[in-house]
Amino acid sequence: MNKWFFVVFFITINFVYAQDSSVSSSESAAVNQEVIKAQPKNGMKHFRNFVIDEILKCFIHTQKKSIQAKIVIRFSVNEQGELVDFEVLEDQSKPKFKIAEKAILAMKKYPKWEPAYKDGKPTKMSCNFPINLNISLE
Repeated sequence: MNKWFFVVFFITINFVYAQDSSVSSSESAAVNQEVIKAQPKNGMKHFRNFVIDEILKCFIHTQKKSIQAKIVIRFSVNEQGELVDFEVLEDQSKPKFKIAEKAILAMKKYPKWEPAYKDGKPTKMSCNFPINLNISLE
């Protein structure tokens, strides 16, 4: 019996910069603040594919015909480029599959990112990582 594996996986990342309480209101009002977003050292496509591969490894030998999930994970990239402070904002998947947990574990395994920079200094940045997953095993 031939098995066909079809995957539809949508990921986008929304970046939200963390507030630095040590910055005064006059400093935050400066017009020429240069902000560089945090990003994976190997690029966003590599990061996305890594997370996808890690999630799919868990389902290669499953007997289920289909798996659907809609998940949003918030995390931060600290000043050293480490992914920290994971929080599941939305999880519309079956609890037994633990897809959000698997995604977070994959993200923790990924190498450090290039941190965000504000005015030439590394800064902590929050990111939202939505995942829409539809796996069909035939």
